[in-house]
Amino acid sequence: MDQIDVSKFSKQQKNPNIVILGAGVSGLCLAIKLKQAGIHSFKIYEKSPKLGGTWHDNTYPGAECDVPSHLYSFSFELNPNWSKRFSNCYEIRDYLEHCAEKYDIKPHIQFNTEIESAQFNEESATWTLNCKNGEQLVADVFVSALGQLNQPKYPKIEGLKTFKGELFHSARWNHDYDLEGKNVAVIGTGASAIQFVPPVAKQVKHLSVYQRSPNWIVPKPDRVYSESQKRRFKRFPAFIRLYRTLLYLQFETSFLAFKKDSWLSKRFIKAADSIMGRHISDPILK
Repeated sequence: MDQIDVSKFSKQQKNPNIVILGAGVSGLCLAIKLKQAGIHSFKIYEKSPKLGGTWHDNTYPGAECDVPSHLYSFSFELNPNWSKRFSNCYEIRDYLEHCAEKYDIKPHIQFNTEIESAQFNEESATWTLNCKNGEQLVADVFVSALGQLNQPKYPKIEGLKTFKGELFHSARWNHDYDLEGKNVAVIGTGASAIQFVPPVAKQVKHLSVYQRSPNWIVPKPDRVYSESQKRRFKRFPAFIRLYRTLLYLQFETSFLAFKKDSWLSKRFIKAADSIMGRHISDPILK
């Protein structure tokens, strides 16, 4: 989203009424690029009281991004101050807040407003949007920047609704509930569970983890950036861009590991098997 072709708008639409759904990473990026293209007639509708999208809702213990922060950031707003390679949810949210402030996006955001439906009118070539609070909007352009990693999904387990113990989803973590000394069950071993299970295991009396299918396990190449490294990133912007480019190439190349029967896939499987063999003794869990 580096360039927006403003010429595509007709003479009558030099100031099109643009509605953006969601003030997460995508919504903020679009808003900033619109302003840079000279378009200010847009508004972001966000259902939460704060911006950030998934990084506002997901605050479970250990919540971090699995993409290096220097890559998981806007190319036009590089951040030399990331504390480590894989930053946590709070640091990412602070970064997004910084971007919204710097580019003056907040006046364009209406919080606590959830858009429930959208219909396109072919005759008027406009969108009619219905909000949960009863508000109805009309837009020339409607862009959905809706995410899905903050949407709780509970398993269909008999008796779940009548369970008398504490029950919450990782995307709606109850920080007020003390897990110390409790018997806790976790359903799922996906990306979220991988992050919050280790810190939770240190608090609880007993932890049971229910897994439908086994995951591949590999080390997390995380590391803290020293103050000297951060000063170097800040002093030499070209260095931080080079570092970002190398991260990009590394991740693009590693995607070949997901291609069945590729040489990198076979190498990945062999390495993962070796790692799991050193840490997991139960063959059922492999």
